[in-house]
Amino acid sequence: MFGLWNITYMYILSGAFWFLIYATENITETSQHAVEIIPDAQISNVSLKSKTDGKHGGRNVSGHPEGDFTNKTRHFSGHSDGHFVNKTGRNLTVTQRMVTPCVTPNEDDGYCVPLSNCPKLDSQLSNHNATQFLRRSYCGKIVDGVKTRVCCGKYENFKNLSIIYAKEHAFPESCGYQNVTIRGRIFGGKEAKLGEFPWVARLIHKDAGNSKTFGCSGFLITVRFVLTAAHCLQSENIMILGPIHEVVLGEHNTRTKIDCDSKNKTCAEKLQVIKVKKTFVHPDYDMNSRDHHHDIGLIFLRKDARFSSYVIPICILDKVDFIPFEYWLSGWGSTKTESVSAVKMKVSVPPFSFANCTDKYDRINVKIINKQLCAGGIKGRDSCTGDSGGPLMIVRDGKHWFAAGVVSYGLGCGKEGWPGVYTNVTSYESWIKHTVKKTIGRIK
Repeated sequence: MFGLWNITYMYILSGAFWFLIYATENITETSQHAVEIIPDAQISNVSLKSKTDGKHGGRNVSGHPEGDFTNKTRHFSGHSDGHFVNKTGRNLTVTQRMVTPCVTPNEDDGYCVPLSNCPKLDSQLSNHNATQFLRRSYCGKIVDGVKTRVCCGKYENFKNLSIIYAKEHAFPESCGYQNVTIRGRIFGGKEAKLGEFPWVARLIHKDAGNSKTFGCSGFLITVRFVLTAAHCLQSENIMILGPIHEVVLGEHNTRTKIDCDSKNKTCAEKLQVIKVKKTFVHPDYDMNSRDHHHDIGLIFLRKDARFSSYVIPICILDKVDFIPFEYWLSGWGSTKTESVSAVKMKVSVPPFSFANCTDKYDRINVKIINKQLCAGGIKGRDSCTGDSGGPLMIVRDGKHWFAAGVVSYGLGCGKEGWPGVYTNVTSYESWIKHTVKKTIGRIK
């Protein structure tokens, strides 16, 4: 036992030693952007449902007096000193010559600093699983006597890289946290704050004539995968709109190139538009069924999303151990005054009894199963056209967000007494994780 431990310890120390040798002797080209160094940068009644309206191929419930029953798909160099944190947790001023912009191995913006000033990487020297990441983080020549400099990101980039290189860690350890805090309930829909719900994505179709159209929403769950509804990927409307061509991340206002808050004091980073490499529809989904069971799908991005304050993955709810007080929805779907909202909206909706939901939809010959969730039923508070595939969310401890459902369909938008129906994410967790890990395994 002692001998085995001793050998392992020597192996780990050897790994760290050869990383340092590699870093100091094998100088590689630094990956840099023309980004200005920010002083004191710290390392450390909205209808939201995704429905297809009748004139664009939606399936109406004939003869039903309360309105159309549809699945909710929209048709259609310089520079000041920076501050970093050393291993003791105290702020450490780094001179301008030692701090240059760079991009981490998983495309997170960072700064090239001495290894000792980047705790998240310095702490991994004894971890032989991190050797590849450490080598790829090396970013420069000797400066002021410092031999080893690494690209240190603002976020836990080492953890994020495991999404790419370790099949058993296909999902980020840190997810569902945003820089915007929810204060109190919202009784009707309103505009989301800049940077709020940074996982929500816009899905863009492209037809044979190269015309692009926003049709559905989705949400980022890993650096390469977006979760959405199956009917956004496989339906009659795809014949018209074309397949999902690209995914837009970090969007807030579709009318502006750079999104800023109302006072123009804070502006978001440039949005990320990433092309789609492959899509996955749940094998049990039937696009011709009016029940919309198993309405869930995955989008595999052609390249990694770059995590920032405006692009963050949401956690998947892996177990249901309580009934939430409220759910949250967010997207660019139809509102009372617009067919599609130009800005990201948000609304809270209450849970709806599963038994009552089943009874409701039985009346129009639609069967609800236990792999679906119901929420809403309050006039004017719902998801709507363009929100299909978006997340039905819950928040724990006021700050940790989870996707509980995927927007699927409903009877109209925001009809009193009629809840929206959502695919229960927890019921499909194993399929989601199997698909993600299997796909990542093929590209390793």
